Amino acid sequence: MTAAPKAQEIRVKISFIIECVTTEDMHQSLLVDDFSGCGVLLTSTTKGGRLKYTFTLSCDSIYKAKSIVNELLRLIRMMQETYTLLEEFAVRRKE
Repeated sequence: MTAAPKAQEIRVKISFIIECVTTEDMHQSLLVDDFSGCGVLLTSTTKGGRLKYTFTLSCDSIYKAKSIVNELLRLIRMMQETYTLLEEFAVRRKE
């Protein structure tokens, strides 16, 4: 009698790019926690104002990726609003 072959885990890779005014400091602020314990690997890079995130995950972890993306987008919106307010403050201060 032979053992049944072990099921092979299917891994999915998803990349998304966010186009916004991005500095290296902003990228460092958006580095995320390690989610590998829950089956999600998230890496990020920045180049020319573009943030690129790549998820590598198992099919049963896709719902977790959606939550992570929503949190990243919320943080980016918040940082952009702060950046705009700081620019407005700098202009008013010069006047």
